[in-house]
Amino acid sequence: MTASRNPTPRRRLKRFEALLLIGVALVIYITLSLSLTLSARLGVMREARDNIQWNISQLEVDYLKLEDAAETLREAPNTENLETLRRRFDLFYSRVHFMNNSTALADLHADPDLHRHHAILMAFLDDVAPLIDGTDAAAIAAIEPITGAIKDIARLPRKLVISEVRRAASLTSLEREEIMRLFRTVGLVSVLVAGSLVVGFVILVLQNRALIARKALVATLGDRTLSILRASLDAVVVIDEDGAVTEFNGSAEKIFGYSRSAVFGTRAETLIISPDFLTAHRDSMRLFREEPDGETLHTGRLEFIARHANGSEFPVEMSMSTIGTEEGLLFVAYVRDITEELQRREALQAARDQALCAYEQKSNFFAVMSHEMRTPLNGIISSLELLRDSPLSREQDRLIKIVETSSEILLRHADDVLDIERIEAGSQPVALEHIDIMSLVEPLVAGLQPHAGKQCTDLSTEYEGDVGCMLEIDRRSLQQVLLNLLGNAIKFTANGVVMTRISVAALNPGQAVLSCEVSDTGIGISAADQKRIFEDFVTLGAAYERNFTGTGLGLGIARRLIDRLGGTLSCESVPGEGSSFTFELDVPIIARSAPRHVPDIEPSQPARSLDILVVEDNEINRELIEEILERAGHRPHLATCAREGIAAAEADLYDVILMDISMPDMNGIRATETIRAGEGLSRRTPIIAITAHALPEERARFEAAGMEGCLIKPVRRAALAECFERVIRERPESEARAAAELPELARPEGPRDSEGVSPDDMAFGAPLVDRDQLDCLVSALSQHRLSEMIGTFTTESERLIASFAETGKSEMPRLQKQVHNLSGSSAVFGASALHHQLIRMEDACKAGESERLAALAADLAPLWSRTAAAIGTVTLGE
Repeated sequence: MTASRNPTPRRRLKRFEALLLIGVALVIYITLSLSLTLSARLGVMREARDNIQWNISQLEVDYLKLEDAAETLREAPNTENLETLRRRFDLFYSRVHFMNNSTALADLHADPDLHRHHAILMAFLDDVAPLIDGTDAAAIAAIEPITGAIKDIARLPRKLVISEVRRAASLTSLEREEIMRLFRTVGLVSVLVAGSLVVGFVILVLQNRALIARKALVATLGDRTLSILRASLDAVVVIDEDGAVTEFNGSAEKIFGYSRSAVFGTRAETLIISPDFLTAHRDSMRLFREEPDGETLHTGRLEFIARHANGSEFPVEMSMSTIGTEEGLLFVAYVRDITEELQRREALQAARDQALCAYEQKSNFFAVMSHEMRTPLNGIISSLELLRDSPLSREQDRLIKIVETSSEILLRHADDVLDIERIEAGSQPVALEHIDIMSLVEPLVAGLQPHAGKQCTDLSTEYEGDVGCMLEIDRRSLQQVLLNLLGNAIKFTANGVVMTRISVAALNPGQAVLSCEVSDTGIGISAADQKRIFEDFVTLGAAYERNFTGTGLGLGIARRLIDRLGGTLSCESVPGEGSSFTFELDVPIIARSAPRHVPDIEPSQPARSLDILVVEDNEINRELIEEILERAGHRPHLATCAREGIAAAEADLYDVILMDISMPDMNGIRATETIRAGEGLSRRTPIIAITAHALPEERARFEAAGMEGCLIKPVRRAALAECFERVIRERPESEARAAAELPELARPEGPRDSEGVSPDDMAFGAPLVDRDQLDCLVSALSQHRLSEMIGTFTTESERLIASFAETGKSEMPRLQKQVHNLSGSSAVFGASALHHQLIRMEDACKAGESERLAALAADLAPLWSRTAAAIGTVTLGE
């Protein structure tokens, strides 16, 4: 039995042959049609050429009309003539652009001259068009330049017309040859078209096969992509525009607890969106439908609460993108469960909070322990100082010395720990001041001479460079560093030398390098120990601890302070030969300091009494100034507040007015402005400000208000005399009421021949008591009056300390007033350390820095205890 042949390939071949014959017949038909059409088109081309020639010839006509319209508008500028000009220009514009855009005139541009003429016309149109198309007023105003531009191209239209006529004549002969060539080409093209049909058919067959293969490849890749999505660790949820789930991978099944078959075709919001986020989800979908190109889906990763199949809720992180398909947009959401991540984040935050809490508790512990330790210690030290004034046996004297030494060491330890805490907490800000480096170093070295003497050590200072200039630096920090370095050097040097070398090298007119070196010939430090001497609580071994007391914090404090000032503290040492500590600081140069000079006033010089109005609300300051002025032979008149002072200045004529700056009813600046603006008898009297401290910008405000000078509390007799002489001397003679000579208030005393101030008698870089000021006060007042003033001073101090324990932030203005009053009183009694501390507290009150104020107030009680004891010792000794 013979198998029958498959007729399908033959039928396909016959179909292909039939299609080929149809194609050939179609080619023949097309060829004949092309021939007939070509003949017709040739006629059209001739007509087109005639049309082109007519347009070219019209170019000159339109130009003449344009020129005529321009002349008409120039002679009669009105809107009608302007519209005529615009129409003429538009026609001329279209003619020129016709030449530029017509393919029939493409060879016109092959001629360089014709092309250049045409380019000139185009440039003319580009220049004139903005003038004509502008506002009517602007176009009429520009008629002169328009007319000029039209006349400049007068010959170009005719040249183009003549050139086109010549070109048309040459083209006519070429067209005959072109037509014959075109007919021969048609036959060839027909053959080529037939061949192209065959080749195209073959190409279509091959492309169909390639398309089938590509479709299979796309299907394979789609399956792979689907497999990747299903295997993704992140949940992938695909929904359509209606919110129905179209894809739900395996990770999504694990995260949400649904199977893919259960959620397919179900609205996602009813399954995995928490009810609390349903409204936000629906709003987002609605916004996207309204603005598909908006930013709804381009907000990055989103965190929200999702819902599990069991009804529980958990946090997830999601990002979303869109895919366009034939059925519409699909939304692809990539979801990740972040429950564990949030737990880790919360644990880290809790650990951080615990660390901060522990640090704060440590700070509070240091502050409380410092206060609780120093308060009884100050009581012990003060009691010992008073006990020293009573008769003691040798054994009692020995025991008191032991107690004094132990209490002072313990107090210094507490101070060192508190200094470390302040620096690390940043509660000790950099306070830049203008200082003379020599005036800072000399008193410090003099104060340490007694301690050096106990060690049989020579303490000396050397200066190099431009040490006479004024520098801007944190005085307290630099003072503390030098005090720590010198104290450390003296402690470890016996029968030797401690040398302090200060150098100021100017870099440029406004900058200098301050170099400080403290060297000694003591026991030295080994190379291994030099790496850790700046660490806290390092005392360099048990051998040293047996012979030298200390907490090991001094160098650590010095290093921290130098770091805050922008320098580096380094050490070089050889065991058995000594050590050298060096630091350098870049500091601004303010000015060269001039030597202070107080003019000598001969005792025999005639004195003249002045009428002086003292406006001061602080009772102690007021009475002290009154006592000083009366002893100098002046007539003081007292006012207890600003308004009382203003009334006195209006009613009487005074030689000088001393005006306190901070007063409860009105500050001294406003009071001065009121006096100057009024018509009182003392409106031109020199007014001198009295304040506990004044920054440069505050002094400028004093001068702007009309004050001639400023005295810083404590007010000294020499300073009063110098200030009186200066302001009276500078007054115009016509306004002066007093003679040129002034009474001698006091001759400035020379430096005391004392042993100086030891570090134990200092606090915050300043001595506890200024003996010169306190001796001046003791000599000026009776014992009874002095006791009353000390009692008032003590009451003010204790009241302020109690206020800080009870008052909150809302009472900052009242605290500022109390601080200011006590600052003035402390200056009067020469309580330098307390005075400086109160100045810092007043600055904190003015700036509203409650945390800094609290840190400063923490030291107030122990500082007052030490100050009270020191004042009591001096006054009882007197």
